[in-house]
Amino acid sequence: MSSWNVLGRRALLASCALSGLLAASQAMAQEAAASQVEEVVVTGSLVVRNGNQAPTPVTVVDTQAMQRSAPSNIPDGLNQLPQFSGSRSESQFSQGGTAISPSSGNFLNLRNLGINRSLILLDGARVAPTSFEGTVDTNVLPQALIQRVDVVTAGASATYGSDAVTGVVNFVLDKTFTGLKGSVQAGVSERGDDNNYRVSVAGGARVLDGRGHVLFSLEHYQSDGIKLKADRPLYNLRAISYGNGTTVPYRTVLGAGMADTSPGGVIISGPLSGQKFETDGRLTPFDRGTLPAFNGIQIGGDGSSVSNSTLIGYLRTDQAFARGSYEITDNITGFVEAAFGESRNRYAHNGADNRFGNLTIFSGNAFLRPEQQAILTSTNTASFRMGRQGTEQGRKVVDTINDSVNLFAGLDGKVFGKWNWRVSYAGGGSILRVKHSRNPNNARYFAAIDAVKDSSGNIVCRVTVTNPGLYPGCMPLNILGANRASAAAIEYVYGQNSQYDARNDQHDIAATISGTAFELPAGEVNVAAGVEWRTGSLEMRSNADPAIPLDLTGLRGVPSGQGKYGNTNQGVAKGSQDVTEAFGEILVPILKDVA
Repeated sequence: MSSWNVLGRRALLASCALSGLLAASQAMAQEAAASQVEEVVVTGSLVVRNGNQAPTPVTVVDTQAMQRSAPSNIPDGLNQLPQFSGSRSESQFSQGGTAISPSSGNFLNLRNLGINRSLILLDGARVAPTSFEGTVDTNVLPQALIQRVDVVTAGASATYGSDAVTGVVNFVLDKTFTGLKGSVQAGVSERGDDNNYRVSVAGGARVLDGRGHVLFSLEHYQSDGIKLKADRPLYNLRAISYGNGTTVPYRTVLGAGMADTSPGGVIISGPLSGQKFETDGRLTPFDRGTLPAFNGIQIGGDGSSVSNSTLIGYLRTDQAFARGSYEITDNITGFVEAAFGESRNRYAHNGADNRFGNLTIFSGNAFLRPEQQAILTSTNTASFRMGRQGTEQGRKVVDTINDSVNLFAGLDGKVFGKWNWRVSYAGGGSILRVKHSRNPNNARYFAAIDAVKDSSGNIVCRVTVTNPGLYPGCMPLNILGANRASAAAIEYVYGQNSQYDARNDQHDIAATISGTAFELPAGEVNVAAGVEWRTGSLEMRSNADPAIPLDLTGLRGVPSGQGKYGNTNQGVAKGSQDVTEAFGEILVPILKDVA
């Protein structure tokens, strides 16, 4: 038995916070059983049963090491390893264009070549995808009984299927654990935020005259996160990395802001250009800063803040796991596993996400002051463009709930002495639900900001005059100055939620056999072969499919490329795939005892 496996099991036992729950006699019995283990399954090979002889580099990380590097959870510990550069976790928030990406969660990215190119296994079985990308949020995996994590990269990972492009991450269970253990931990940052705690309990026992073995684990984790970047003092310095590395050298600068954008709006065309709206609607000169703009950034001046999103998102996970095995005969063992996990994340973001950099304000807008309208009229200016970062609607919030269920069952056996076989079924499914609140409805937004006075002198949406009934309930929105909009107008534009959900299902049936075919002078020739059939399906629903063009009937001044919401949903999709694979592996020793 390889030394790292012994250390891994001992580390698990030593890490129990509630060590009194585990009797000393049980620990000694387990160590005695461990010392008799002759084979250790190596993730990097279907042939090799001894990690010291593996032909493929396999990174093996025990849970104790991961808890030292990141006590929050095992996936965060993996993210400390260089091969997981580019992974996404709850401490990050990313967007692709205007689409909300399910980055809330822990998605492992091997070699930074794409999250959907890495295969996630739980004790050697495929885990059903938990997102529309076909990726797995590893926060939903049971962690209390994870003994180690094996990471295989490069070509050898193809052993596990054609979709293991960059590698395999296998969360390996301690299937022989006997006893009861629990853990309670809590923490808080030195600044009094990011409160977090974890509670877990796990147990295992021999049953049915020792021929059976059962395992279970329950775990709850919660982290309040750090709500906004502005909660930390350094944010107020507005520091950014500035430059392009060539004509403008890279450097860190303070006082960064968005050029041509302000909380109340800055005019960027026409006779009023270069002025910004104050909270009372007056115009004053806009300070463009001391350095020229670079990629939309200015240093100093009146430019709005770059972003004030959540620094670390709220995270809550719950996991339940159960496993049972039984030695049907001396050479055949049956097993069944069931795992449930739920991950909840919440992010708030504003700043750049609430910015409109190319708004058109038409002459005759009812919220223009008389002196401003007089200048437009005298210069025969039909409209001007304005950049604005809104704050009156409050923070946008993205809520994500991910539920996942995985089943794994099969038979293990031995034939002809040194041949091992397995027939197994792995299946599972997940439902991802994403809701985005305080997200502007674009059609309503552009209808509401185009405000005019009707024949009675009342301020109304222009579309209610030109196309009555097209936008019922439209409330004129005053964006000429910060925080000037009415509560009714804010609710009309921002009161709806954009949301989508994605359901994944996966089924996998496999049969493998491996063993020693014959011997050569340098050693045994080991072979493995098998077949696998799997099917997967995805169904997505959305209340704002970006594939459906935005209806702009009756509206004017709408920039091109607008979706239904300021941050659009993912679209509608439905599909399935079936894959049948046959595979083989042979290990031929060439030399032995040669320098």
